[in-house]
Amino acid sequence: MFVLAWLLLLGKLGRSFRTIRESEIAAVSSGVNLTVTKTLAFGISAFFAGVAGSLYAIVIGFVNPDTFSINLSLLLLIGVVVGGLGSLVGVVFGALFIEYVPLYAPDILSWVEKPFGSPLDPSRRAQARRFTALACSWCCLSPRTGSQDLLSNGLTNRV
Repeated sequence: MFVLAWLLLLGKLGRSFRTIRESEIAAVSSGVNLTVTKTLAFGISAFFAGVAGSLYAIVIGFVNPDTFSINLSLLLLIGVVVGGLGSLVGVVFGALFIEYVPLYAPDILSWVEKPFGSPLDPSRRAQARRFTALACSWCCLSPRTGSQDLLSNGLTNRV
């Protein structure tokens, strides 16, 4: 699926998607059919969502609306903010972030807290607070387009 999306974005259709994302007026004036391209984008995204939902149903075996809580929505939103919307590399980085940062949040926070002494929050909800603190600090470092901007431009080119 990743390779298929990558190949789509490399071709003429991907160039049309990027042109529409940047400026619809410029896209129309350069000959991109706005209606057809937006409809194709909707259909392709529906295809990817359908495949993902089918695979999820196969793995879980049972799907109901209670499966998708607000916590999952917020976690996915954090992944989009961290990874950015500009490239597939950002999507992979955002997915790795939301998968591994909650697992390693206690270790990262203890490393950060070591110079300051005692833990900041010893309560049972500390892991969620740690993850939130790490996600917010990432967003403060890279407020524009997520990790892609931070990794390509570095911290020296920040305004």
